[in-house]
Amino acid sequence: MSLYINDSCIGCTFCQNECPVMAISYDGDKYRIDPEICIRCGTCSEVCIMDAVEDSECPRPAPVPHEPEKRECDLCVVGGGAAGLIAAARYAEATGQKVVVLEKNRKAGGGGYFAVGLTPGNTRWEKEAGLPDTVEENVRSAMERTGGKLNENLMRNLYTSLGGVFDWLCTWAPVEECFQLAPNPWGKLGVTTKSERYGSGKFITTHILPYLRKLGVEVLTETEAVELRRSPDGAVSGVLARDPGGLVEIACPRCLLCTGSLIRSERIRVLVPEFAAAKPKRYAHDMPGLTGDGLTIAERAGIALDEDSIVMAFVGCMPVAFQQTAFQTGERGDGIRVNLEGKRWVNEKTDGKAMAEALLYQPQAVSYTVLDSAILESAEPVLPPPPGAPAGPPGGFPYPGGVPDFAVQRGEKMPGTRDAFRALAERLGHQTVLCGDTLEELAEKMGVDPAAFTQTVVRYNALCEAGEDRDFGKPAPFLRPLKEGPFFAIRNYLYLDGVFGGLDVNENMQVLNGGLPVPGLYAAGDITCGRYVNDRLHKTEVINDYSWAVAGGFMAANHMIGKTQ
Repeated sequence: MSLYINDSCIGCTFCQNECPVMAISYDGDKYRIDPEICIRCGTCSEVCIMDAVEDSECPRPAPVPHEPEKRECDLCVVGGGAAGLIAAARYAEATGQKVVVLEKNRKAGGGGYFAVGLTPGNTRWEKEAGLPDTVEENVRSAMERTGGKLNENLMRNLYTSLGGVFDWLCTWAPVEECFQLAPNPWGKLGVTTKSERYGSGKFITTHILPYLRKLGVEVLTETEAVELRRSPDGAVSGVLARDPGGLVEIACPRCLLCTGSLIRSERIRVLVPEFAAAKPKRYAHDMPGLTGDGLTIAERAGIALDEDSIVMAFVGCMPVAFQQTAFQTGERGDGIRVNLEGKRWVNEKTDGKAMAEALLYQPQAVSYTVLDSAILESAEPVLPPPPGAPAGPPGGFPYPGGVPDFAVQRGEKMPGTRDAFRALAERLGHQTVLCGDTLEELAEKMGVDPAAFTQTVVRYNALCEAGEDRDFGKPAPFLRPLKEGPFFAIRNYLYLDGVFGGLDVNENMQVLNGGLPVPGLYAAGDITCGRYVNDRLHKTEVINDYSWAVAGGFMAANHMIGKTQ
């Protein structure tokens, strides 16, 4: 058996982080398996949500053509991500009726698989600890933050359901493995994720799939919904889908649309054309299946979309191969960020989202964070979190003094930040982390004009000596001159959390058409727009993406079974 990673790789790093013998590395385009080191344990295949790991000696069978198949179910869920899997399990468990989930990728789980934080609130755990009910407080806060523009009943149902879905998870999943009652990053006691590497998304996906099999739910992978069917009175009557072998016709009185982010949708390329050139080839939130299918089939079925609600959610500037040491060091702000013209373009202490929005309009939306050896040597060494420290997101950040990458987490000693970066440059290369003994050498490796780059550094050093950044206003404590070689550059790209919105829903997650619910049609997760106010490039949201998806799926299922909370 010889394992390799095919072109479906989205660069999420899960396989690299989990490989017990460190046989997986980034090759400048995607991750690859070293056959000389690989022990063929299959761990990489298990954790790869894209099913991108193949065995060269056992090729996958070719699709077998079939005549159109006909199926019936009580609920058809279009999209096997967080919202869809939660809704399918909740509905099947409560009703005993037939449920079919359609997932266009080779594995179910969707973008929710990478999610870190589920923020429940008002759970049984918190009530037993004597914590107050915060539903109404959260509703008031949500309405105030958004200028009263959201549906107040939706917010109330949302915050109530966040506790309800966690209590429901407690009835069938070993939640103690992933969650704890502890102070959150803001110091407030509540249910938090305790995983040091992965959060609630991987945990819930891993446990809900066998639970769905136990409930008799069919999860049809590599099956794409192509048409939503409605009866003459406008109610849902079925879904037409396509698998590798042919068409599948599903008759159903209820349908939940939850096809995830629109990040690969042609719709967003038209609305924000700059995005087409800016988006990198691979990263974890950019799964090939995220093409906005839910919006497409809804629109074809005569349902008006809320185009104005569609918004891009920027996160920041990330290394091309997401690597924690490089990311956290670059975020400190004591180097400079230059574009492909070799010019500085931003205050390096700008908020990550605002910086990402500015990067959208830089050449190819690419930036380099440039540091010298003096800056790196003055930084605290990159170390694992101390024993007993509260867990953070994957990789353990935020921790003072840096963040462990996968090698440090396994006990590799990183003797100093400069030496660690030299090792990263040797290991990653491929324009991810670059090293040059001189500024001119570094510029050549970056692919920028050496003269322009050198002039930029000379100008910046003069500002540092003066103690005032008259070009971009970076605070004086972070003005550190770049003088001591070797010099390092971290290549960054525009990182989006996703593209959201399009379907308007009411407080029960029923899809609205002209302000009225479409009988039998529900939607949840990223293709809905009830949790934020926005313009095209900004959103003010009241709950994170994953919590919205999980709660939305739960709310939709509860309404279907007559248990609206």
